[in-house]
Amino acid sequence: MDIEYAFLKVKYEAITNDTSESKLAIQRVAENEFHKTFNVMCAKSDFAYFVYTETFCQMTIADVTCYAF
Repeated sequence: MDIEYAFLKVKYEAITNDTSESKLAIQRVAENEFHKTFNVMCAKSDFAYFVYTETFCQMTIADVTCYAF
């Protein structure tokens, strides 16, 4: 399973207007699927970041953008 699929698993149920709830739900699914630690950022506005990683996904639902790596 790839990280994009993990995002799709929680997309309609977990990504809500509550960014704290969203990031915890995404982190839980990603860590259960990949058996490793993930960092997740969610925001209701634009944000800039720079990370080194090979496993990542970014998704925007309504006005909430989440990035897992």
